[in-house]
Amino acid sequence: MDIALAAYFEAEQAGCRAVIERCGVVFDEMAKRDLTASLDGLPTKYQTLADGVEAMGGIERAQAGCGGLDAGPRSRPLSPDRLDG
Repeated sequence: MDIALAAYFEAEQAGCRAVIERCGVVFDEMAKRDLTASLDGLPTKYQTLADGVEAMGGIERAQAGCGGLDAGPRSRPLSPDRLDG
């Protein structure tokens, strides 16, 4: 029984490491403005994570389609003189 549990947990840890490595690659691609980066093909239990990454990519694609509008955390705050139009 102990051997079976140890093998199960080792497989789970290996799966988690693979997902973390994949996330690192995809996040790096997104940081470089690769709007096609996705986490497709992850195990079902990680679908929420994959959906979130896809949503972030969709936001970036929409912003790029609007002339590069950047309303994210890196954007500059609006100063009062920029509000007048």
